[in-house]
Amino acid sequence: MLIEKAWAKVHGTFARVSGGLSGFACAHLTGVPSEKVMTAKVKDPDHLWKKLRASHKKNFSMMCSSVGKGEKNMGNGIITGHAYTVVDLRKFEHNGKIVRLIRLRNPWGQGEWTGDWGTNSSLWTNALRKQMDEENLEDNGIFYMPFSDFMTHFSSMSICADLNPEKYFINH
Repeated sequence: MLIEKAWAKVHGTFARVSGGLSGFACAHLTGVPSEKVMTAKVKDPDHLWKKLRASHKKNFSMMCSSVGKGEKNMGNGIITGHAYTVVDLRKFEHNGKIVRLIRLRNPWGQGEWTGDWGTNSSLWTNALRKQMDEENLEDNGIFYMPFSDFMTHFSSMSICADLNPEKYFINH
């Protein structure tokens, strides 16, 4: 949200920055290179998952854009042609199956995925919420969704890779 406001300030108004890729703005405002990933061109989602987990562990900023244009609700809480921030990635076993969830933030502060593993999904048990330290899930624009659904409903991602050695490597 802060980057979006800064980008609009650079261009004088929000009207001039409607649309586009968030990674482009992030790279220009921070000086950090941004890698664009088109989800439709991903041949190995498992490889992308590992890359996202590694990027998250390094505290790289990650953003994504939903499919479509025009900012309309797809009927599942996701807004078409809208930018979201990747907040976290979780992997765990549930009922004998591996579950991979991506946690996203809608910069509007409201409007969330309503499918499996969304805030109000029946898949969340009290024990699982406690185990994942997610006992206070609410409609605040931050939500989980299965990685497989993410690959369907999001068209692109940007990973801003801050390679500052002071930040990631031990000084000798």
